[in-house]
Amino acid sequence: MTQRLATDYMKVILDMDKPALAEFISWFADQGFVNGVKFRGNGDCEVTLCDLKKALHLVFRKRNQSYQLEDTCRISDQRLSGMMRKALKRYQGCAIVHRIYSNFTMVYHYDKGIVTRISEMIGDHERVIYEYRNLASQLEAVYRSNEAVEEIDRLKVEADSLLDQRNQMADQPEALNKIDERLSEIAHRLFILEA
Repeated sequence: MTQRLATDYMKVILDMDKPALAEFISWFADQGFVNGVKFRGNGDCEVTLCDLKKALHLVFRKRNQSYQLEDTCRISDQRLSGMMRKALKRYQGCAIVHRIYSNFTMVYHYDKGIVTRISEMIGDHERVIYEYRNLASQLEAVYRSNEAVEEIDRLKVEADSLLDQRNQMADQPEALNKIDERLSEIAHRLFILEA
Protein backbone atom coordinates (compact mmCIF):
# COMPACT_ATOMS: atom_id res chain seq x y z
CA MET A 1 0.00 0.00 0.00
CA THR A 2 1.27 3.46 -0.89
CA GLN A 3 2.27 5.61 2.07
CA ARG A 4 0.99 9.14 2.38
CA LEU A 5 3.80 11.69 2.29
CA ALA A 6 1.88 14.72 3.57
CA THR A 7 -1.53 16.31 3.76
CA ASP A 8 -2.11 19.85 2.51
CA TYR A 9 -5.10 21.57 4.07
CA MET A 10 -6.04 24.22 1.54
CA LYS A 11 -8.61 26.89 2.35
CA VAL A 12 -9.41 25.51 5.81
CA ILE A 13 -12.30 27.39 7.38
CA LEU A 14 -13.38 26.64 10.94
CA ASP A 15 -15.83 28.92 12.72
CA MET A 16 -16.55 28.35 16.41
CA ASP A 17 -17.60 30.10 19.58
CA LYS A 18 -15.31 30.43 22.63
CA PRO A 19 -16.44 27.17 24.34
CA ALA A 20 -15.93 25.24 21.08
CA LEU A 21 -12.46 26.81 20.69
CA ALA A 22 -11.58 25.74 24.25
CA GLU A 23 -12.84 22.23 23.44
CA PHE A 24 -10.78 22.21 20.21
CA ILE A 25 -7.62 23.19 22.11
CA SER A 26 -8.28 20.66 24.89
CA TRP A 27 -9.01 17.91 22.37
CA PHE A 28 -5.72 18.46 20.52
CA ALA A 29 -3.83 18.89 23.84
CA ASP A 30 -5.14 15.54 25.10
CA GLN A 31 -3.48 13.93 22.09
CA GLY A 32 -0.18 15.72 22.82
CA PHE A 33 -0.26 18.05 19.80
CA VAL A 34 -0.62 21.48 21.47
CA ASN A 35 2.68 23.24 22.02
CA GLY A 36 1.26 26.60 23.06
CA VAL A 37 -1.77 28.90 23.08
CA LYS A 38 -1.56 32.71 22.92
CA PHE A 39 -4.37 35.23 23.07
CA ARG A 40 -3.35 38.44 21.35
CA GLY A 41 -4.38 41.93 22.36
CA ASN A 42 -6.97 42.14 19.57
CA GLY A 43 -8.67 38.96 20.84
CA ASP A 44 -7.22 36.57 18.25
CA CYS A 45 -6.07 33.16 19.47
CA GLU A 46 -2.92 31.50 18.14
CA VAL A 47 -2.70 27.75 18.70
CA THR A 48 0.68 26.15 18.05
CA LEU A 49 0.58 22.46 17.16
CA CYS A 50 3.53 20.05 16.94
CA ASP A 51 3.90 18.33 13.57
CA LEU A 52 6.91 15.98 13.46
CA LYS A 53 9.33 18.40 15.13
CA LYS A 54 8.03 21.53 13.41
CA ALA A 55 5.55 24.08 14.69
CA LEU A 56 2.22 24.63 13.00
CA HIS A 57 0.63 27.98 13.90
CA LEU A 58 -3.15 28.26 13.59
CA VAL A 59 -4.53 31.76 14.12
CA PHE A 60 -8.21 31.97 15.05
CA ARG A 61 -9.35 35.52 14.34
CA LYS A 62 -11.88 37.06 16.72
CA ARG A 63 -15.09 37.91 14.83
CA ASN A 64 -17.82 39.33 17.06
CA GLN A 65 -18.70 36.38 19.34
CA SER A 66 -16.85 33.70 17.35
CA TYR A 67 -13.36 32.66 16.34
CA GLN A 68 -12.59 31.90 12.71
CA LEU A 69 -9.65 30.02 11.28
CA GLU A 70 -8.99 30.67 7.60
CA ASP A 71 -5.67 29.16 6.68
CA THR A 72 -3.67 26.66 4.67
CA CYS A 73 -1.17 24.26 6.18
CA ARG A 74 0.86 21.17 5.37
CA ILE A 75 0.79 18.36 7.94
CA SER A 76 3.28 15.49 7.83
CA ASP A 77 2.20 13.63 11.00
CA GLN A 78 -0.59 11.23 10.01
CA ARG A 79 -2.09 11.24 13.52
CA LEU A 80 -2.28 15.05 13.51
CA SER A 81 -3.72 14.95 10.00
CA GLY A 82 -6.39 12.53 11.22
CA MET A 83 -7.21 14.86 14.12
CA MET A 84 -7.59 17.79 11.71
CA ARG A 85 -9.89 15.69 9.51
CA LYS A 86 -12.01 14.86 12.57
CA ALA A 87 -12.02 18.55 13.56
CA LEU A 88 -13.39 19.47 10.13
CA LYS A 89 -16.27 17.08 10.71
CA ARG A 90 -16.81 17.88 14.39
CA TYR A 91 -16.82 21.67 13.90
CA GLN A 92 -18.53 21.58 10.49
CA GLY A 93 -15.59 23.10 8.70
CA CYS A 94 -14.99 23.71 5.02
CA ALA A 95 -11.75 22.79 3.27
CA ILE A 96 -9.99 21.42 0.25
CA VAL A 97 -7.57 18.73 1.40
CA HIS A 98 -4.78 17.27 -0.74
CA ARG A 99 -3.51 13.91 0.51
CA ILE A 100 -0.17 13.57 -1.22
CA TYR A 101 1.29 10.20 -2.18
CA SER A 102 4.41 9.49 -4.27
CA ASN A 103 2.58 8.91 -7.58
CA PHE A 104 -0.74 10.70 -7.12
CA THR A 105 -2.76 13.07 -4.95
CA MET A 106 -6.23 12.51 -3.53
CA VAL A 107 -8.28 15.71 -3.28
CA TYR A 108 -11.12 15.90 -0.73
CA HIS A 109 -13.66 18.73 -0.64
CA TYR A 110 -15.40 19.36 2.69
CA ASP A 111 -18.49 21.51 3.12
CA LYS A 112 -19.94 21.96 6.62
CA GLY A 113 -18.04 18.90 7.81
CA ILE A 114 -19.25 16.60 5.03
CA VAL A 115 -17.06 15.21 2.26
CA THR A 116 -18.75 16.46 -0.91
CA ARG A 117 -16.21 15.33 -3.48
CA ILE A 118 -13.17 13.07 -3.77
CA SER A 119 -10.95 13.05 -6.82
CA GLU A 120 -7.65 11.49 -7.80
CA MET A 121 -4.99 13.65 -9.45
CA ILE A 122 -2.24 12.04 -11.50
CA GLY A 123 -0.22 14.78 -13.16
CA ASP A 124 -2.78 17.09 -14.80
CA HIS A 125 -5.43 14.37 -15.08
CA GLU A 126 -8.29 14.41 -12.58
CA ARG A 127 -10.66 11.50 -12.04
CA VAL A 128 -13.72 11.96 -9.80
CA ILE A 129 -14.03 9.10 -7.32
CA TYR A 130 -17.02 10.34 -5.33
CA GLU A 131 -19.41 13.25 -5.50
CA TYR A 132 -22.05 13.98 -2.89
CA ARG A 133 -25.51 14.36 -4.32
CA ASN A 134 -28.20 15.81 -2.16
CA LEU A 135 -31.05 13.52 -3.19
CA ALA A 136 -33.65 15.52 -1.26
CA SER A 137 -32.76 18.71 -3.19
CA GLN A 138 -32.80 16.85 -6.49
CA LEU A 139 -36.24 15.37 -5.77
CA GLU A 140 -37.51 18.78 -4.70
CA ALA A 141 -36.25 20.28 -7.98
CA VAL A 142 -38.04 17.54 -9.96
CA TYR A 143 -41.22 18.19 -7.96
CA ARG A 144 -40.95 21.91 -8.65
CA SER A 145 -40.38 21.31 -12.35
CA ASN A 146 -43.53 19.12 -12.44
CA GLU A 147 -45.38 21.80 -10.54
CA ALA A 148 -44.29 24.38 -13.14
CA VAL A 149 -45.47 22.14 -16.01
CA GLU A 150 -48.85 21.74 -14.33
CA GLU A 151 -49.15 25.51 -13.84
CA ILE A 152 -48.23 26.13 -17.49
CA ASP A 153 -50.95 23.70 -18.61
CA ARG A 154 -53.50 25.36 -16.30
CA LEU A 155 -52.60 28.86 -17.54
CA LYS A 156 -52.90 27.79 -21.19
CA VAL A 157 -56.39 26.41 -20.55
CA GLU A 158 -57.35 29.66 -18.78
CA ALA A 159 -55.93 31.73 -21.66
CA ASP A 160 -57.92 29.70 -24.23
CA SER A 161 -61.10 30.22 -22.21
CA LEU A 162 -60.43 33.98 -21.92
CA LEU A 163 -59.82 34.24 -25.68
CA ASP A 164 -63.16 32.51 -26.33
CA GLN A 165 -64.88 34.95 -23.94
CA ARG A 166 -63.13 37.87 -25.64
CA ASN A 167 -64.51 36.81 -29.03
CA GLN A 168 -68.04 36.63 -27.60
CA MET A 169 -67.83 40.03 -25.85
CA ALA A 170 -66.58 42.15 -28.75
CA ASP A 171 -69.20 44.82 -27.97
CA GLN A 172 -68.33 45.23 -24.25
CA PRO A 173 -65.14 47.37 -23.96
CA GLU A 174 -64.99 47.24 -20.13
CA ALA A 175 -65.11 43.43 -20.07
CA LEU A 176 -62.53 43.30 -22.89
CA ASN A 177 -60.14 45.48 -20.85
CA LYS A 178 -60.39 43.10 -17.85
CA ILE A 179 -59.85 40.07 -20.10
CA ASP A 180 -56.87 41.76 -21.80
CA GLU A 181 -55.32 42.60 -18.42
CA ARG A 182 -55.66 38.99 -17.28
CA LEU A 183 -54.26 37.71 -20.60
CA SER A 184 -51.29 40.03 -20.15
CA GLU A 185 -50.70 38.65 -16.63
CA ILE A 186 -50.93 35.08 -17.95
CA ALA A 187 -48.49 35.82 -20.79
CA HIS A 188 -46.00 37.29 -18.31
CA ARG A 189 -46.34 34.33 -15.93
CA LEU A 190 -45.94 31.84 -18.82
CA PHE A 191 -42.80 33.64 -19.92
CA ILE A 192 -41.33 33.29 -16.42
CA LEU A 193 -42.30 29.62 -16.04
CA GLU A 194 -41.05 28.58 -19.45
CA ALA A 195 -37.72 30.32 -18.87
